[in-house]
Amino acid sequence: MSVNIDLSGKTALITGATRGIGKAIADNFIEVGAKVILTGTKQNEIDNLNSENKNQAVKWLMADFSTFDSIESFINELIFFKSIDICINNAGINIIKPLSEISNQEYILRTSLDIISNYFSCGGYFFSNALEYIKNFHKYEEMQIAGEFFISNVIDIMIDDNHVFHPKECTNLKDWGTFEDWINYKKSKSCYFFDIDGVIYENGSEFWEPKWGENKVLLSAKNKINELFNSGNQIILTTSRPEKFRNITIQQLKKDQVQYHQLVMGVFHGTRYLINDYSNSNPYPVAKSINTKRNSCDFIKMID
Repeated sequence: MSVNIDLSGKTALITGATRGIGKAIADNFIEVGAKVILTGTKQNEIDNLNSENKNQAVKWLMADFSTFDSIESFINELIFFKSIDICINNAGINIIKPLSEISNQEYILRTSLDIISNYFSCGGYFFSNALEYIKNFHKYEEMQIAGEFFISNVIDIMIDDNHVFHPKECTNLKDWGTFEDWINYKKSKSCYFFDIDGVIYENGSEFWEPKWGENKVLLSAKNKINELFNSGNQIILTTSRPEKFRNITIQQLKKDQVQYHQLVMGVFHGTRYLINDYSNSNPYPVAKSINTKRNSCDFIKMID
């Protein structure tokens, strides 16, 4: 069934219309006779579109909805239009950082989410054909657009080429931000291995005084370990005490309020090596060691 639509004499505002879905919507509105006000985020691109435009029914405006100044300027320009009959809120905003870290300047994402979009993309994209993705990536690359490439840019190109994408709703999202955010987050958290006797407690023994379970906690060491624990680091305690002393050791740690995640008993009383792999996603160095003088707590000033 065909439907004849005539929007002659009507004015439509379509945001985010330089490419993708917004551009397709704008083209259809122009075809059925509407005057259109179209927006994009790059001023030089908008200037070029206006200079090349020969259709008096089309007007381009710059509007970056992630900044207050741009929104205010955009509203001031809209005042000069007699009326707007139709509004298509197609614009999207990409702020590449965890949602939990959005600043006051960027709060528009929260306060205006229902105006801009009922959803935001969590960054999970799937393509039915890898070769199509590669072909369109190279097509976007040839456009020589400055700045970082995003998969959403390639999707825009594919939508222009009549590819259809279907949204899938996501639950239990944990946003770690960009790759750089993730690396910086990992740098802020570490896994610490602490030997118990001679590091956290005065050195003790099974056979002579002070005996295990009775030796005194070194307060400076305890306070540092608890500080690291409360900052979100992982604390693993190691000891050469045999497994049969586990309950005594746990009770001692509990009594002295030493916080930790795991307790490893029966570690060989000799040189200990920590070996860990590094890569682009886990940058060097990924393993550090500190040799501390027994009962001295001098390791505290050596921890980064």
